[in-house]
Amino acid sequence: MDYEELIAHVYNTFPYFASRSEIAEKHLTLTARRQLATREMAINKCPTLFTVGYEGRSLDSYLNLLIEHDIQTLIDVRRNPISMKYGYSKRQLSNYLKRIGIAYKHIPGLGIEGAKRKSLSAPADYQRLFAEYTESLSDRAKSLREVQEIVLSDGRVALTCFEKDHTSCHRGCITEHFEQESVPFSIVHL
Repeated sequence: MDYEELIAHVYNTFPYFASRSEIAEKHLTLTARRQLATREMAINKCPTLFTVGYEGRSLDSYLNLLIEHDIQTLIDVRRNPISMKYGYSKRQLSNYLKRIGIAYKHIPGLGIEGAKRKSLSAPADYQRLFAEYTESLSDRAKSLREVQEIVLSDGRVALTCFEKDHTSCHRGCITEHFEQESVPFSIVHL
């Protein structure tokens, strides 16, 4: 299989890989082009806020997940966007996202201070932390409005932090707040 055949095979088997390609038209079959167009029409109808954690995910699978869901902007809600895990510190992550056409925005005002996260060991500790965080959301109104504005302008946006499960992360508190506010966009947890 030569280079051209390989590209055609991948694009026609997995059309979402072609969604950001400048050479897609050259390689896609009519059926794959229709699939891609149908997917794009469905995607563009409703603004959506996704949440995604990188815990347990390789950088490749994380980025692929963002591409697969046609994320336009990733909002990092970590107070301090540094990670011991390769690729997830602010500078590295924003560079990788830029290469695949996804905007990166860090909103530290929605993060939780490191000191408050240090002594978490039992579920009750997390419940107390999230209750306190939820109470503090009124003080974070400017940052919450910024997220809303980005979702409404960019259409497909993801909030990210470390924890894989949104119920074990403050992303869950943020989205619960938006659900109570009846925001004009959908919320999906990846």
